[in-house]
Amino acid sequence: YPELLPREYHADCLYDDDAQLADGLVHLVQRHMQIDRHELRRWALRFDWKKMAPTYDIALAGMV
Repeated sequence: YPELLPREYHADCLYDDDAQLADGLVHLVQRHMQIDRHELRRWALRFDWKKMAPTYDIALAGMV
């Protein structure tokens, strides 16, 4: 879901095929993972199950 990933991370995190994935992983390892992992973690926390479960519960209850 590229639309969910901050644009500044697209070049480092997205790929079109297996070759791009492999090249990207090598590049990240060589750069010693210079991506701001704390910022990515904060970004990803909005999808944490503890936050999403109540939303799903409400949506599913409305379908019953």
